[in-house]
Amino acid sequence: MIGVARAFGRSRGRWATALASAALIAAAAPAMAQGYDEGVSGDLSNSPTAPTPVTFSTGSNLVIGTTGRLTANDPVDGDYFTITLSAGQVLDSITVLEGTTTIGLAFIGIDSGNQVTVPGPGATGLLGWTHYDTGDIGTDILDDMSVPSMGSSGFGILGEGTYSVWIQEASPGPLDNYRFDFAIREVPEASTWAMMLAGFGLMGLAFRRRRTPALA
Repeated sequence: MIGVARAFGRSRGRWATALASAALIAAAAPAMAQGYDEGVSGDLSNSPTAPTPVTFSTGSNLVIGTTGRLTANDPVDGDYFTITLSAGQVLDSITVLEGTTTIGLAFIGIDSGNQVTVPGPGATGLLGWTHYDTGDIGTDILDDMSVPSMGSSGFGILGEGTYSVWIQEASPGPLDNYRFDFAIREVPEASTWAMMLAGFGLMGLAFRRRRTPALA
């Protein structure tokens, strides 16, 4: 009987471990590289009122392109695109990648909705923005963008909804190359959290019961 009880305890412990592991796997986001490459899919929109719709998925989403103007008399090639986050998704980070080049006044901004609107001076109307340069390569700049600056409202967590992104180099000179990784993370639903907590609880209970005879 003792052997049967021990076998049952081991089986229950394995089941609890498997349950918790399954919940963690379900909550994890796959690291898949997706996004938009101007060299492959064509130039992103130059219009703030008609950004290019870009599909992002959970995981890594690369956005690659060029921006700027050759001379001060040329129109600026600003790039605008929209992304839509589904229920349970959040924008986790925006990382500047190797291959990014800048002249001096390169910036990235984000607005809510399917347009970029800057009705006032500075960055009024934007959720957030920041300058970036080659010194930011390998850095997540999302936190810098979230701080209110020059009229932008600032933001906390960017979850479900549509957002418009604006990337631009304002200084004249050779066109800049930019490479960004927009990382999208899945937030576990309440049912998943409940499953995880139940699994951890069963693991703790099984561990306590295994230790009790030894302590006695």
